[in-house]
Amino acid sequence: DLRRTARDLGVDEPMAALLIETAAAAGLINATHEIESAYLPTPEYDSWLRCEPAERWTRLASAWLEMTRQPSLATQRGERARVISVLGPDAERGTLPALRAQVLSRLASLPPGGVPRDRSAVLARLAWHAPRRAGSRVALVDSILTEADQLGLSVGSGLTGYTRTLLDGSRAVAEQVLGDALPVPVDHFLVQPDLTLIVPGPPE
Repeated sequence: DLRRTARDLGVDEPMAALLIETAAAAGLINATHEIESAYLPTPEYDSWLRCEPAERWTRLASAWLEMTRQPSLATQRGERARVISVLGPDAERGTLPALRAQVLSRLASLPPGGVPRDRSAVLARLAWHAPRRAGSRVALVDSILTEADQLGLSVGSGLTGYTRTLLDGSRAVAEQVLGDALPVPVDHFLVQPDLTLIVPGPPE
């Protein structure tokens, strides 16, 4: 199912797992209560779809920050060599929100617009604060940095301005900052001499 979903979305399987887990954490999809259960959009999805892009993003970003799920475990082998499935119980990790907060706090300590030299610098700083856990955190911290980039919280492991605002606890201001940064939607298209159509911005 994950492979088929990834193919339909045009992304790789880790990205599909991240999208599915984040959508579920945000309440946008849920399982049906049937013998052969399936995951379908919830009524919340319809209201989310009608929101402005900045509001949609803050909801997804907030869900990712708070969720106790590790999407990067999907398709790996867990206990008793069982394959860990997306949305399955084996991907649950209760300490993840705290670790995400620590990683992003480290990125937030850099000047606005600054990025770490490389990811090893972030790992070294976290290891200095918690040396006994450093060895077991390398892959997990790396996946957190990757997911933050994929969801738009960071770019090249450098925090965006609206993410800094969101981490400070001001969701409404983060939406405003992101909304101001996005291009204005347009209600027209241009016809080229070869009859191709170009929409000069995000369409309404």
